[in-house]
Amino acid sequence: SATTNAIVLPLPPVTAGANLSICKNTPPFNLTGNSPMGGYWSGAGITDSLLGTFNTDSTSLGIHIITYNYTDTLLQCSNTSSRQINIHSLPFASFSADTLACVNIPDSMHNFSTGASTYLWDFGNGDTSSLQSPVYSYHNSGIFNITSVAITTFGCRDSVSQHINIINPPQANFQISNYSGCSPLIV
Repeated sequence: SATTNAIVLPLPPVTAGANLSICKNTPPFNLTGNSPMGGYWSGAGITDSLLGTFNTDSTSLGIHIITYNYTDTLLQCSNTSSRQINIHSLPFASFSADTLACVNIPDSMHNFSTGASTYLWDFGNGDTSSLQSPVYSYHNSGIFNITSVAITTFGCRDSVSQHINIINPPQANFQISNYSGCSPLIV
């Protein structure tokens, strides 16, 4: 029989960072929260493995497992850690409203948005609403930009805008030239 000593080196502790929940339109970003520094990333959506650049355009909706790989340069031991990135869909913002309306006359905003749970409206004059389909009256004439923002339960947003021209209503007026007389009375 023979014996020998073996040295078992510990694996380096590796952390990929916290799971993320993002929207499909999130711009490319570098993953953070990983340690130790000096490793590389792999998985769907990674466009730069050294920087950990994640791009939603290069992957689909849903949960993606991203792995951080690290090798200790001194001991040459490797270890990995993973995190989840959940990509959520965007709502679709859509509405219709009159493009011409009068001062102090209520105008209905018809909301045709889909996939949203909450809404924000900006009427272009400092007033806002969180109703799904608000009715709104402008108190001054001018051209205003109405913006509707559709928001999902995950905070994903889509918006759409439309101009509306608010005019003063016409003023009805007349004068009677003759208040009395025989029939037929010409006025």
